[in-house]
Amino acid sequence: MSELSPTLNPVFVAYVLLFGIAALACFASLPRARGITNDGTRRGLVALLVTSGGWSVAHLGFLLAPSVELKLVFYHAGLLVGLSTVGPWLYFCSAYTGRNLHKSASIRRAAIAVFLIISLVKVTNPLHQRYFQPEVLVTPFPHLSILSQELHWLAMGLAYALAVIGYFMLFELFRQVGHDTTPLLGLIGLTGLPIVLDALAVVSPTIINITYEPLGVAAFAVGVLFVFIDDFQTVQLTGQQDDPVLVLDDEYRVRDFNTKSKELFPELEVNEDIETVVPEIAEYIDGEENTIFELETAGGSSITTSASDRSRPTGAVSEHRLRSPT
Repeated sequence: MSELSPTLNPVFVAYVLLFGIAALACFASLPRARGITNDGTRRGLVALLVTSGGWSVAHLGFLLAPSVELKLVFYHAGLLVGLSTVGPWLYFCSAYTGRNLHKSASIRRAAIAVFLIISLVKVTNPLHQRYFQPEVLVTPFPHLSILSQELHWLAMGLAYALAVIGYFMLFELFRQVGHDTTPLLGLIGLTGLPIVLDALAVVSPTIINITYEPLGVAAFAVGVLFVFIDDFQTVQLTGQQDDPVLVLDDEYRVRDFNTKSKELFPELEVNEDIETVVPEIAEYIDGEENTIFELETAGGSSITTSASDRSRPTGAVSEHRLRSPT
């Protein structure tokens, strides 16, 4: 077996720490992700964290393995686990934005077929050498470098194209709410930032050629689930509804609203007391469930409003759906 033992080179140590922290962040975020109330969003995010954490572990094995042969075993494992993150990402984006793409049996079958075909190409690389070729380099530390071939770029292009579809789903949702989604946009941007490192690794010998996407997912998970969890769930409540929706905090301040609510009540503003901005609604929102009342719009038509409180594990927030009479 060809020896390529770990080193105390500070760059090597930094790589090990980065992917070790990424794996820990993904797995430590799982209990928080399991507390998400929406079933589809919870399943997609949990699967994304498990696969991304596994991807980071595979990278750790690749870095720490003492021989070229063992490094290749971990690299192949990382190729398969990394590819498997695309499905959970799209599942999460579809569920979070209120779509039904993740429920489609035909889309699932197509996704499984594509995964199996690409996986076959990857695991048979020793036979055709058209996916990658290994090479031992000493810069920035002794390591096994991976020279990507044409089939790798085709598979990566497909994976990134599918990932972009998820980004568009999320951006469209964010456009439909009154909430400041800047922090969430920044966190989602972090999932794509490692692409820069992937590109630099191709042209710079100081950055090893290894996929950096697990770092972005880990940062996204920590930010969403530990820092901006209320924003994350509030945006989902309002943005994916066809009916007008208001989200209030426990002091009856407006947390968020969707475009339908804004059309009915142009004076709505985030962080304002509902009694101040829409007093005709405030008197009916008193914490009781299934309150039904009617309002007169500017055009004289009657609006029936149903208000229901929903307790959530992340704080006392009420969702109020405003429905036109049928």
